[in-house]
Amino acid sequence: MPTLNKNIIKPNRPKNICSTAFNSSKYYNSMAWIRLRKTYLIEHPICESCLQHCHIEPATDIHHKHAFSKAANEDEAWDLFLSQNNLMSLCECCHYAIHKKMDIYNMDTCSSLTEKEYDEAHNR
Repeated sequence: MPTLNKNIIKPNRPKNICSTAFNSSKYYNSMAWIRLRKTYLIEHPICESCLQHCHIEPATDIHHKHAFSKAANEDEAWDLFLSQNNLMSLCECCHYAIHKKMDIYNMDTCSSLTEKEYDEAHNR
């Protein structure tokens, strides 16, 4: 009987939007982040980018406006990572589009999409 190689099957999702050179797992696996993320999503349940474009979409992701991976040191990285002023709630489409924009233009910070970028992200 043939066996299924599970390593070949990949989920149909966009490529990882987080920096691969920076090990972010210790940040995202911390209890401080888990609590902050949950609280922020409860307080901001609507995608902030969609709201800027007069649409209502539930938020599923939390975006760091300023990349904490570009911080000068670990203390600054933790400060940026856990600062509510550095967060915004986004739907998956907007989150992916913002990170795509950051990658294309080599940006360390991004908190908005143009109308064209927004429409492309939502296939409109």
